[in-house]
Amino acid sequence: LARMLYEFSKDFSRAYNTCSVKHAETEMLQAARLLLFHCVAETLLQGLHLIGISPPERM
Repeated sequence: LARMLYEFSKDFSRAYNTCSVKHAETEMLQAARLLLFHCVAETLLQGLHLIGISPPERM
């Protein structure tokens, strides 16, 4: 699980830095990216909780 969370966080970071929410082409795309990033962050938080690690203040 720890390895999966690590790989998932790397993918999340790459997507976050590549796919701008603020400069999305449409409002629908902006909303979709916000929802996706929120779901990824929640998944990472739950995964860290499952393996007994306190999440950092910022990700």
